[in-house]
Amino acid sequence: EEELKKTGLITGRLKAIFSKGGIKLYWDEKEITKGLGIHTAVLCEGRWYDSGQAKWEIEKESEHTLIARGKWQRIGLVQAWKLKINKKSELFWNVDMEAGEEVKPRECQVNIMVTNKYKKWFCVEECSNFTDKPVEDEYWHAVFNKEKLSKFIGVVKYETESGYMPSIVMEYSEKERIDISRIFNAPYQKARILQYASFIKMKRSTDNQRIFSGRIIIGKNIEEYLAKADTATRIASKATTLVFDSGRGRFFYKGREITKKLCMYTSLRSVYGWHDSSQAIWEVTKASDTKLIAKGKWRYFPISQLWEIEFQSKGIFTWSVTMKAFEKITIDREQTNVMLSSEYNKWIVNDKEKGVFPEQFEEDISDDWSRLWMGSTDNKIGVVKQIGEEEKILPAVTFRSHLKDQKYKMAIVNSDAFFQGRLLQCLRMNRGELCPGEFSYFAGEIIIANP
Repeated sequence: EEELKKTGLITGRLKAIFSKGGIKLYWDEKEITKGLGIHTAVLCEGRWYDSGQAKWEIEKESEHTLIARGKWQRIGLVQAWKLKINKKSELFWNVDMEAGEEVKPRECQVNIMVTNKYKKWFCVEECSNFTDKPVEDEYWHAVFNKEKLSKFIGVVKYETESGYMPSIVMEYSEKERIDISRIFNAPYQKARILQYASFIKMKRSTDNQRIFSGRIIIGKNIEEYLAKADTATRIASKATTLVFDSGRGRFFYKGREITKKLCMYTSLRSVYGWHDSSQAIWEVTKASDTKLIAKGKWRYFPISQLWEIEFQSKGIFTWSVTMKAFEKITIDREQTNVMLSSEYNKWIVNDKEKGVFPEQFEEDISDDWSRLWMGSTDNKIGVVKQIGEEEKILPAVTFRSHLKDQKYKMAIVNSDAFFQGRLLQCLRMNRGELCPGEFSYFAGEIIIANP
């Protein structure tokens, strides 16, 4: 009881207790975390330091709020955590970090380590089972694509003899920069790990920087949670659904995704490399049942974009993009893209000219992928429907630009071996210097035909 008063937070069936550099979670007095539980780790000078190695001071700000300040004496790194619990069994967690003059942290991870009795994991894209491995295996095995950033990750509740252990959801605030989301299986530690990571770029080594802000939700009905999260970022027709997913528009036909990896996205190339819409931080507003409005601001490039996507009728989705530059920039190329499944094998222009996609995707090619066709924006381009068994049918997809400026072109592209996608694209090359201001980036439509 004394420990709980000094270092713990409690609400209903949930207890969160700070202990030795981590937060342990208890549900009906039974621990659901493993090891350090909720904790952080920092990569600094080629070595990892976790929060269990720091020296901590705890302050109970109120009955429901706890402040923890930890210092790694060896490297002069300081973290300040603020944790707040509410009646809904939600734990809000902010992590700020300050480094000494000579310290250069490269990556910071925030983790929740839970028991391996959890058998199922989920994220924005999917829900799947953990694969158990021999306990002698000391490696952390990623079960979720490292290159994807998911707004939320979690584990599904499991049954016990006396009831159940609750689901756990970890969300990050899109106001903070997060680069990667990961889910791991750790056989040796008999644990599962939920993780968000950011690659740190401090302006000055002594900066105090927020490296994570988010919430951990315990005991949520996952079916309801996923349905609500999905509804907030999707519009649908009878057979086709569009889901906005952190700077990507993902199309599904009868529940099967027809886009791939980068999906429906924008990309710009400057002297500093490529800047894709999936690299921006997005806020989404559902204007109506048929319209989404999304605003994204790039992390390392002084631009923002406003997308308006609306379902019209007969499989037609209109898409307009307005871009704002905050300072003078140089742009070599602007692209608006739809990356589709590699199962599409034929392309078409204006319902007349046709071609076949290569069976193989090229390895080790430059960032200019294989362009199969290019012409003016007067042309409409697309992929031909795939016919087969019911579950293998893919609808025809058409991409059309409303831009009449001859500087813009339409192109059909085959990606490299990494992405393995078919691209329908509107592009402008050699844009040049762009002054601060707002301008129209793209306007057009994507048509998903019903076979």
